[in-house]
Amino acid sequence: MKKYLLLAGLLPFAVVAHAQNQAEYPSVRNAAAIVDAIRSKADLRAIGFDRLATDVEINALEKLGDCEPTQQGDIEKNLALFHWSCGGTSREGDISLQLRFQDGGALFTFALNPVEANFKPTEAGEQFSDWQSRKETAERFAEAVISGGDPTLDRLVPLTPLHLVYLRAFDGGKANFVRYMTKREKRVARQYLGRNAKFPEPPENAIELQFAAADSSATKGQVVTIYFDEGDRAVGVHMEEDLSRVAPLPVRGR
Repeated sequence: MKKYLLLAGLLPFAVVAHAQNQAEYPSVRNAAAIVDAIRSKADLRAIGFDRLATDVEINALEKLGDCEPTQQGDIEKNLALFHWSCGGTSREGDISLQLRFQDGGALFTFALNPVEANFKPTEAGEQFSDWQSRKETAERFAEAVISGGDPTLDRLVPLTPLHLVYLRAFDGGKANFVRYMTKREKRVARQYLGRNAKFPEPPENAIELQFAAADSSATKGQVVTIYFDEGDRAVGVHMEEDLSRVAPLPVRGR
């Protein structure tokens, strides 16, 4: 059974300032309540986060209590994004917290990733001179994940400790490249949906992979986006729950 989290009612006095000058979506108040709970170092398990998150994820969220959050753009009906400054003068430790909500404001999934603006090759990646094509690197990465190998490809692909925990769950699972509609397919679809219908577009300078665990009932699928620079070096990875089975591919939040 799918689990959701609504915190706004638990922290009614802490969220008013966050909601000013924004559309009054329920997600606005719940996002603010979640951020305030993290900043105040509240016991996230006591307020229900263990219904939605694993112990590893809760520990990662609690570490943000020593960081400073900055809201990225307006909070939308179904999406909020916060960057947490954790590294002082260095930006490498900054974290992106992406929150996704139901229409009624309940949180149903979240993602913790490095901030895209700080993406760069690993030290090993900067010294490596024999990079393959982006597709070949992505294929090697996928094979390493599902075979239980080293998804960093000998420290070439930047992965966080939380990424590695997620990826271990797909040992023995399946991986596929995310497929996007061709121009012809979009033209045909607009004949039925209307000329202004919009469709998900592939990310720039990146390749997306969908991972499914051998036991999909116990482990949520993940979409992994590997970003590359102009030299085809892997510079960063973004991971989030695969929503394609229940909704169109989500608009990205970074």
